[in-house]
Amino acid sequence: NERGYENFRDLVVSVTSELRPELEAQMRAPISRSEFYGVTTRALSIKTALSNENHAIARVGTQRVETKGTARRVFNQDLRLDFVKISGEWKVSSVEWVTE
Repeated sequence: NERGYENFRDLVVSVTSELRPELEAQMRAPISRSEFYGVTTRALSIKTALSNENHAIARVGTQRVETKGTARRVFNQDLRLDFVKISGEWKVSSVEWVTE
């Protein structure tokens, strides 16, 4: 990662303490430098699947561009985000790419 997981570090304050170790483990994972690999993800739509006073689930429709060396693949994929309200703030408690 050219930016040293800058995007992940920016998210750490927005996740629950239970999810934080998983995010930090991703940042510590070794990166192969044999060839460039990157994924850019852009949100296209957001749908609320569940929402109440302390819990919400959103499904985000995304377009992803995956680059490996000189090969490039563009595809759509949904992302499920679970949120919980902690001390008046919404935090992400779970993130899952939907594979249907």
